[in-house]
Amino acid sequence: PDVYRYFSMILDEMPDTRLHIAHFHETKRVASASVLAALQAGIVNFEATLGGLGGQPANFLDDCPTMGTGEYYYKDPRYVGLVTLEDTLVQIDEMGIEHGYDVDRILWLGKQMEKTIGRRLRSEAIMNGRTLKEGHMEFARPGLQKRKEELGEEPGQKLPSEWGTKSVLPEKYRAK
Repeated sequence: PDVYRYFSMILDEMPDTRLHIAHFHETKRVASASVLAALQAGIVNFEATLGGLGGQPANFLDDCPTMGTGEYYYKDPRYVGLVTLEDTLVQIDEMGIEHGYDVDRILWLGKQMEKTIGRRLRSEAIMNGRTLKEGHMEFARPGLQKRKEELGEEPGQKLPSEWGTKSVLPEKYRAK
């Protein structure tokens, strides 16, 4: 709630979304949730890095803390870096939010970065890929597909038809 409230208050005073950028560190594994909260508030520009590199990346690469830019404000100095670009794009892409990036190309670039530095990055999307659109049907309840069809759902349908095909930011959150 703090991220949403913060950016809502900022946008109330300065509604031009071009003037704002969100920057979230992944120190507590909540940066993706913070991205969504900022999106809900109306923020449209975000900083992210391949695999979460950034901040003091030497700490992440060799597990050897260095002072970098100043005092640490977290217990483990290896937890540095921004929200991962790959995870963020997969998340918003699968929510149907327009972003203008080639997600598969970004996932490929993340894999190339891992090869370059010789280490796994923090991106779950690099390791696990996109979410299966059809889900894991082998774990579905018996008769689930038949029940969906009885309720009017077409095979392969992802969202209720009355929801439309694209996410739309409510008018009250759009820049004026």
